[in-house]
Amino acid sequence: MALDNKTLVRRYIEGVFGKQHNLSIMDEILSSDFIEYQNDGSNGELAIRGHEEWKKIANVYLSAFPDMQCKILEQIADGDKVVCLWTAQATHKGTFMGVAPTNKRVTVTGISIFLIVNGKIVEGRTNWDLMGLLTQLGVLPTLLKKVA
Repeated sequence: MALDNKTLVRRYIEGVFGKQHNLSIMDEILSSDFIEYQNDGSNGELAIRGHEEWKKIANVYLSAFPDMQCKILEQIADGDKVVCLWTAQATHKGTFMGVAPTNKRVTVTGISIFLIVNGKIVEGRTNWDLMGLLTQLGVLPTLLKKVA
């Protein structure tokens, strides 16, 4: 039985970035030509093509924050699109963006828009709060001092 679009997206987000951290869910749910657009506010939009490349990036996040728990706060579906407001909580246990582990507990929020075709996610567009994450890790003030 095919999953409805909201259930499909929930299974993806919570399966990969929630308790399970199961990257093989990407093989099941993402199309072979999947593309993820990421905008963290730092340097424009990054396009990650193919779910194998997206797995590598997801693994970077999960390695740096191995206890990550991503939860969907709200979902809206309209036809072939699903919009999710989500939050992720985690402890910084591995190097992330050159920042050594701080063991600080962080909370990050984001919004993702997914396009579903024939029961597979073909596109994701995510905007998330990198500035908030870096501030919580205590590195943003250091970076700002270098700019000034």
